[in-house]
Amino acid sequence: MNWRKGNLFVATPRSYAAIGAMDGKMVLEFPFVFFNDGPIPIIVQNLQIVFLDEKASRPLAFMATVKQLGKHDESRSLATQFPVRGREALLIICEFQRVPGGLLFEEKSYKLELQIG
Repeated sequence: MNWRKGNLFVATPRSYAAIGAMDGKMVLEFPFVFFNDGPIPIIVQNLQIVFLDEKASRPLAFMATVKQLGKHDESRSLATQFPVRGREALLIICEFQRVPGGLLFEEKSYKLELQIG
C-alpha cells in the first residue's frame, strides 16, 4: 500500500462575522472548508488568524467552533484539534479572538492569513 501524507487545502470563505473593539474583545468567525487530498487523515493541531497589514503582528487565537455564523453565544464548543479524513472535505465555523482587539472595523479591505499548526 502507498500511504502518503496529502496536502491540506482551505477554501476562501465567502462570509464572516466580526466584532471589533479597541480595548475589549475582538471576535471573528469564518466558515472554512478544509480538504485533504491524501489517503491518510491530517490532524489540525491549532489555528490562528493574522492581519497582514498590522505593524506589530498580534494573532487572533482559535477559541471555539460554532454551529451558525454570527451566533457565537449559541451552540458554542471550545476549540480542539480536529482530523480531516483522507480525500474528504470538512466544513467548520471557527471563532477567533484577541484582547485587547485594537481595531474598529471600517468599510475597506483587510488582508488576513490563516495559519495552521
